[in-house]
Amino acid sequence: MDFVHSTPGTDNHPVVVTRVSDTQWHAVEDDLTAGRGVASRRPDGRLFISIDAWHGAVFDRIADAMLADLPTPLYTVVDEADHDSRSASERAGFTTARREWGYLVPPTRRSPGSARCGPRRA
Repeated sequence: MDFVHSTPGTDNHPVVVTRVSDTQWHAVEDDLTAGRGVASRRPDGRLFISIDAWHGAVFDRIADAMLADLPTPLYTVVDEADHDSRSASERAGFTTARREWGYLVPPTRRSPGSARCGPRRA
């Protein structure tokens, strides 16, 4: 698999992004893991990507590598309240297609009708 993408990173150390499997990318900067990317196919066939990086520049490098290596269309899920992740996804070219609510459901119910369900609050 070993597709390597190398570009300048933070603090003038090069960031090397390597595709380590069909669905995983690792970013290394100065011999340290600086981020990871994962692609997963949903049961409906859509391909979703997830990127975890400690710096915006590293996020951008991983996103560039994944977008170059994967077929389109691609999807991602971002918490609307997470402005950094939302901004990074927008820099990579993602746009809002739809919004969803997350619900917190207790694992057990105290009595019928007593469990409260509603939008998850951060």
